[in-house]
Amino acid sequence: EAAIAKAAGIIAGAKRPLVIAGEMVTYHGAQGSLARFAAAAGAGVFASFRRQDSYDNDGPAYIGHLGFGRAPFQRQAWDDCDVVIAAGSRLDAITTEDYGLLRDDQTLIQIHADPAVFGKTREPEVAILADTAVALDAIAAALPPPANDRAEWCAEAHADFLRFREETPKALGAVDVSRIVKAVGERLSGDHVITNDAGNFSSWVHRYFPYRRPNSQAGPEAGAMGAAVPAAVAAKLARPEAEVVAFVGDGGFMMTGQELLTAAQHGLAIKVIVGDNSAYATILAHQHRAHGAEAYHGVELRSPDFAALGRAYGVAAWTVEQTAEFPAAFDEALAHDGPALIHLKTDIRDISAFGPLKD
Repeated sequence: EAAIAKAAGIIAGAKRPLVIAGEMVTYHGAQGSLARFAAAAGAGVFASFRRQDSYDNDGPAYIGHLGFGRAPFQRQAWDDCDVVIAAGSRLDAITTEDYGLLRDDQTLIQIHADPAVFGKTREPEVAILADTAVALDAIAAALPPPANDRAEWCAEAHADFLRFREETPKALGAVDVSRIVKAVGERLSGDHVITNDAGNFSSWVHRYFPYRRPNSQAGPEAGAMGAAVPAAVAAKLARPEAEVVAFVGDGGFMMTGQELLTAAQHGLAIKVIVGDNSAYATILAHQHRAHGAEAYHGVELRSPDFAALGRAYGVAAWTVEQTAEFPAAFDEALAHDGPALIHLKTDIRDISAFGPLKD
């Protein structure tokens, strides 16, 4: 009770409080509590790395995702922030930009169920060892109404986020991945799970997919490749009525894509989108940045015909080489009563949602 009262007092006196919503929001089913808390506190909400389903991305307090790359409006919101509420977040390396995100002049309130988490990134001024939903509800109940300017500040930051999600860099290749991800988002209105692999291509999913439902995101918090297809199999087994879509790069698919055979054998109607730019693109980008295009080593791939490979596994498959071809292919894949694969041929120059591969 003392910690709850102290946290409520700090938040009540804050000018610009921000929430970092973490993994325990999902594990504790605390999405509703987080939304109520954000409204009661007049606080903006950041999702920690690959926890974008912790808060409705269309909700009034959402400011975006603390993944790789931060937009200018997000950095401005962080600059304005004086109180940070880490709600069920262990404040991992990517979320905190290698543990350098928190400033000394920001007060940290951290809620977590694991006592070992406290102090690993920074010692919190208030540490609340508790179920995330219970703690957020208790603090919200103890808060006075937030100042009106907080609501205005959140509304402006959320409007910036919506504009950021709508903006699309000009694709250099024939396939605009931003429009692909948007097309998927427009078609998944019911229960669904999006799985994604590690890699630069996942930035398109992070930026453009609208996570509106709890428990709709399953991506690796570590950098290991090969997670997306097995995760999709697991998600479909756990929630057979949900539409399950996996986004995976060519490198990740060639590590574990054979799990499509498991999906075919057990009749699991997962839908797999393979982004094929014939490279281990993240490592290629680092090599390109450090040494230029003449110094690539071990990163260029000779990708197979993934659609033909899918059919060999007994899976319905389509090949997409132009943006305009995707909606019809995806509609057919969704309508198919078994597993399906779309081979998406992308351009290596369109390496991520934060801009093209530059000389």
